[in-house]
Amino acid sequence: MNYEERRIAGSLKARASKVAEVARLKFWLFQKKSAADAFTALKLDQHMDDVLLSPKLNTLSTYVDMFNKKFPDSQVSLAGTLIAKYGDIAVAKALVRAKETSRSKDIASKLQTHQLEGWLNSHKSVEDVFTLLKIKDDGLLALTSRKLVTLDEYIQLFNRKNPQCQTNLFDALRGGFGEGEFARWYGWLTYNPSTAKKALEYLNQLFKAWLKKDYDPTTLLKKVFDVPGNNLASANPQAKFIQHEYELFLRREKRINT
Repeated sequence: MNYEERRIAGSLKARASKVAEVARLKFWLFQKKSAADAFTALKLDQHMDDVLLSPKLNTLSTYVDMFNKKFPDSQVSLAGTLIAKYGDIAVAKALVRAKETSRSKDIASKLQTHQLEGWLNSHKSVEDVFTLLKIKDDGLLALTSRKLVTLDEYIQLFNRKNPQCQTNLFDALRGGFGEGEFARWYGWLTYNPSTAKKALEYLNQLFKAWLKKDYDPTTLLKKVFDVPGNNLASANPQAKFIQHEYELFLRREKRINT
């Protein structure tokens, strides 16, 4: 078989495969097969990262579109189907990873948009999404987690839709963790060269907020770290580290303003 014959044979095979796929999807539609059932029938029950790389995901996407057109009163979504299977957190983290890969970037970007818009349409606040993603449960690890990428993406969408309620990642993390815990975690990150720059940036923002509240180093220990006023020496090492850094910040500010 020469090149031209192979090309024609390949084209016919691809066309036949496409026809068979459409016929299968139409049969499922006739059966009123749910998107979840189609997911299983396509044997997509595998690790989320593998699902996002599978060409079968496009088949499922096509079926979801067909289902919604046929049954407009029973709308489903591809993102919703994946979330029902894997959960919001697993899907969110996998989509961030998938956007870093050229093979899955487009579908992952589309799905992430649908996930974020789903939260927005459900009237979720930034604080709600912080809680939904269980960021606080991860402690120090949360601050280098892909969950923060998702939260930041949601904040940008939220701000576009709610110009009167602007927020940012710094405020979301400070509010979600609480100032004391937030300061401690970012204090730890200053020791890591790969995270020190962002950690110092956030601590500086925090110090400026404390300065506006007229906190001195002693007040800081009492109000932020809940250290008893009659036993300031009981402050843990991390609280003392933050206090020391705050003292240095106040000295710099004093020099600048004199």
